[in-house]
Amino acid sequence: RSDFRSITIAFSSVLSIAIVGAAAGAAFFSPPEQADAATKRAAAIGRKAFIDMNFYLISLGCAKNLVDSEKIAGLLTKAGYRITDSIEDASFVFINTCGFIKEAKQESIDTILSVLQEKPEGSGLAVYGCLVQRYLNELKELIPEADLFLPVLPFQELVKEIKKLFPPK
Repeated sequence: RSDFRSITIAFSSVLSIAIVGAAAGAAFFSPPEQADAATKRAAAIGRKAFIDMNFYLISLGCAKNLVDSEKIAGLLTKAGYRITDSIEDASFVFINTCGFIKEAKQESIDTILSVLQEKPEGSGLAVYGCLVQRYLNELKELIPEADLFLPVLPFQELVKEIKKLFPPK
């Protein structure tokens, strides 16, 4: 694992730099390449076998994020996943981030780093939301332990991307 303190310091510096040229709503990821890389990482660490594909959801930021997280949880449940209230039982953790004000950015980064230390060995991490929308490349570089970074996109597309990496049983 990376030195989490160094990542926090480095990312805090990155957050203070304005990102120019990012069009609102644009997709900043390349799903096939990202999914391939994450699949290789998952195989390399030997993802533990889960009887059910459970997910643990963390929603950060504004009330809209909470509503969005509830919708996403519903769609994931319909797709064959089960929500769990315990990170220890999670096949993967889904974090809906906020990336607008400094404190929210820091909370999102701190949460990602904390989850990487707390989640069960072999479980995955999907990071979604405003923070990823604004800082995708920096996040991928500074926190390669996350399996999937998804910017803001339609919920059905989000579920498809999650299913590619964490197929329901």
